[in-house]
Amino acid sequence: MLWIRAAFSSLVEMSVNLNMLCTVVFGLTTFTLLCSSFMHTHYMIYTFTSTCKLLSTVRDRKVKKSNLQVLVT
Repeated sequence: MLWIRAAFSSLVEMSVNLNMLCTVVFGLTTFTLLCSSFMHTHYMIYTFTSTCKLLSTVRDRKVKKSNLQVLVT
């Protein structure tokens, strides 16, 4: 009878440890996914703003170039 009680208590203890391990793994996975999602969004915003800046610079150069051509002719 004593060994059954010992086995049951060790099983409960193992179950609690397994539950805690699953909670920790779930928390770390969620944290990693949130961080990766944030970094991906940040990278997309950075890429979008960089592209907009590049396009506006190209447009400004074309406008300056066409203004110079008008002044020359």
